[in-house]
Amino acid sequence: MSTWKLDPSHSDAEFCARHLMICGVRGLLHGISGTLEFDPAHPEQGAVEVAIEASTLSSGNPERDEHLKSADFLDVANHPTLRFRSTGVTPTKNLTGTWARVDGELTLRGIARPVTFAVSWAGPVKDPWKGNEHVGFTAAATIDKRDFDMHWNADLADGLLIANEVAISINVEFVREA
Repeated sequence: MSTWKLDPSHSDAEFCARHLMICGVRGLLHGISGTLEFDPAHPEQGAVEVAIEASTLSSGNPERDEHLKSADFLDVANHPTLRFRSTGVTPTKNLTGTWARVDGELTLRGIARPVTFAVSWAGPVKDPWKGNEHVGFTAAATIDKRDFDMHWNADLADGLLIANEVAISINVEFVREA
């Protein structure tokens, strides 16, 4: 088992929620840090912890970003960090690569809830500069924002202004510590 450190310059998180129930609105979060205990030969023994600075949220619309950072949603003033801590890894295989189900605890707004991510990974590979080993992961899950006390919304004749389901996608690269 090796310890790996997250490379923030090659990592981000994305969310997507339907607006007017017809169009997905996306946003990015940077400012990611984390550690990974990982052995590619025994992924079921792995563990990961990731923290994301909520203030880094950007959806391409400053007015919407301020609303998403407000107490109606992430409440960044009182809860500046989003966190994920794994509680179990179950390896699976499919035709497109190496996969795992990673169970864990997601904390938003100071509320921790169980979440399962579908994860794929690639690597390890050595970089051409220093010969450091890198491994990359893509993780996806869907949460219900109401589980994290985010209830702001408006009823429309054909649904809701903002969907309660939010898709999360995380792309991270880790570097093996010497």
